[in-house]
Amino acid sequence: MQENANNVAALHLLTAVKARGNLFLGAWWRFNSWMNERSATGAIILLLVMFVTYRVAVITLTAQGYSQVAQVIDWLWLAFAAYTFAAPQIFRRLLDKELVQVKLSKEF
Repeated sequence: MQENANNVAALHLLTAVKARGNLFLGAWWRFNSWMNERSATGAIILLLVMFVTYRVAVITLTAQGYSQVAQVIDWLWLAFAAYTFAAPQIFRRLLDKELVQVKLSKEF
């Protein structure tokens, strides 16, 4: 950062460090890093297994008469999907904020 304050890779790393310190973004960052360690095929298979497990759990719980528990799991899955959709955009905003040129105060 001292040599080139506009280095995108360095700013991305700085933003990643800040995101890891944030509870909301930190969980997404760790999940995303964990998913990136897999191949594209492995990540797709893992997500499909997660979805199938979710659906089997909901269908089984509903059939057993635990419709309220099934509904909670439905809401948790929806929250997970929304979270994994929104968190990268929030991370990108943090990165864009770091990329903004520094403006000194007129009083400085």
